[in-house]
Amino acid sequence: MLAGVSDVSTQVNPGFPGLRERLRDATADAHREVDAQLSSFDLTVLAGYRRFLQASAGALLPLEAALVAAGVARIFPDWPERSYPCRR
Repeated sequence: MLAGVSDVSTQVNPGFPGLRERLRDATADAHREVDAQLSSFDLTVLAGYRRFLQASAGALLPLEAALVAAGVARIFPDWPERSYPCRR
């Protein structure tokens, strides 16, 4: 969970969906699609594992760059120490 963000459903009203539940529901279709695509990679062979890593990097590297540009280190001060060494 994000730092400083709590599940409001447990604090306000157990019957009211909190941030986590709303986010999960709103992204459920996208998660199913990603799961289906990633499950097509054969991780038991080098070529399949390589394609999996390339697909993952294609999504994660731009996300990390966007987080850095948005100032993620203000929220997580240890971000530079935890990030991939080539991007420091």
